[in-house]
Amino acid sequence: MKQLFCFAWIVCLTFTGYVFAQDVAVFYDETVENGGGLAVPNPQQLAEMIVDELDAKKLTAEIVDSDGLAEYMKANPQGIYIITQGNTPGTIFKN
Repeated sequence: MKQLFCFAWIVCLTFTGYVFAQDVAVFYDETVENGGGLAVPNPQQLAEMIVDELDAKKLTAEIVDSDGLAEYMKANPQGIYIITQGNTPGTIFKN
């Protein structure tokens, strides 16, 4: 019985580890208006640069859109996200 219980825990932990594996979510969504306060000329290029820099520091990062950011935040309540457009998408406030 102990072996079955241990096996069940290992299986559960294996699947939960793959929900969102990145350390940081970098937000870029072409459908979201570029905020006037940040006024980044090319936010997509900025997002790609941030991901590359974090990868160089051995941190996993992924570019996410509005829905992807909401999913990331549900799976990682203490997670880190970086906004590259000056606006936080409304999808994270719906839940």
